[in-house]
Amino acid sequence: MKVAILSHASGLHGAEYISFLLAKVFKKDFYVEVFLPKNGALKEKLDTLGVRTRFIPMSWWVAPRIPFFSSSSPDILKNPFLFLTLSFSFLPFSVGIALRFLKDFDIVWSNSIVNPVGAFASLILKKKHVWHIHEVWEDPNLFFPSKKIYDLAYNMSEKIVCVSNFVAKHFENKNPEKIKVVYNSIDEERENILKKIYSKRIKALFGRQKKLKGDNQFLLGVIGKVSQNKNQIFAVKVISELRKSGENVRLLFFGDEDKLYKKRIEKLSHDLGVADYINFMGFKKIEEVYSSVDIVFIPSLVETSSLVAIESMACGVPVIALGYGALPETIGEETLIIKSNSNLSEKYEEREKDLLSRAVQTLRQLIQDKDLYREISIKMRERFEKIFSFHKFSQDIRSVVDSLLPDNR
Repeated sequence: MKVAILSHASGLHGAEYISFLLAKVFKKDFYVEVFLPKNGALKEKLDTLGVRTRFIPMSWWVAPRIPFFSSSSPDILKNPFLFLTLSFSFLPFSVGIALRFLKDFDIVWSNSIVNPVGAFASLILKKKHVWHIHEVWEDPNLFFPSKKIYDLAYNMSEKIVCVSNFVAKHFENKNPEKIKVVYNSIDEERENILKKIYSKRIKALFGRQKKLKGDNQFLLGVIGKVSQNKNQIFAVKVISELRKSGENVRLLFFGDEDKLYKKRIEKLSHDLGVADYINFMGFKKIEEVYSSVDIVFIPSLVETSSLVAIESMACGVPVIALGYGALPETIGEETLIIKSNSNLSEKYEEREKDLLSRAVQTLRQLIQDKDLYREISIKMRERFEKIFSFHKFSQDIRSVVDSLLPDNR
């Protein structure tokens, strides 16, 4: 059997990384090719697997993050009607190329709802189509900015794979047999690296005194691109309150940086008097990141899945997150999910003060209680092994493919 994976982008973050994992799963039993919009890190990674890649030009309209749709673009380019006109005028060209490439494949797997090329090509060729959905309708990268996109995806696919129950809620009135939740994962190489870090951490934890780090500085990590949609500025407010309460903490930002948003963070840190306790570490290797932090903090307001949370659990680093999106179902440990008083307004701005107080309280408890910290670390690793391991991901993806085979229909 032949499987074609269509990736909406050619990097190696988020959904693109899952394209790599999908190829790794399919390669064990099937012939697989991955179709990309252009050269990039994903192609290089797939080359190491010996997986063939080909190109279908399709990224400019599904990735408004590129300069054409940047924040500095003229307002007319951000007009949704113009955006849709440009999108659908170019779409037939991409579908035409896809028709030529995909005619010999049995299953077409579109890995991101922002890219409809595989769905339209499969419909014309009468191929089995799976749509692997990572996004919620509010995502600015959707090629069709409406909830109706989920009806379209459902009607054009044999199977819908959602990366979380949070995403699957968009299909709650549909046939549940057609919907499958498959949580994201990491490859075996990363698993092994993070398992070694976990082993070292546990040995160190059993040798510490009553307070986790004694007089040493406690390191709070925020991992991922520094950008407004990740709400990292909230972490600065948290570190300020922790310092005021007497905790010896430092905040580390890991990842690429949006320069304008970084300036906002730097200004706030100076205004709050904590600039000396915040470091921008840039991009680091995975072993450097997770060996450097004691707690990972995720202040995002919308996460459909979180590879950062999954990696943190793999090495037993406690994850504290705001209770938005798929973060509660990912982390699972209710004591680490920061939720505001339900009697408050739904607006985040009005809930922030309450969230800040609760986040500081939770962090102080983990910093000061060695036994609780150790217990949470072990639970994090156990949860990873049970739900997010590559073995579990492989089983779940294979079950989707098996359900499409003739003997199972």
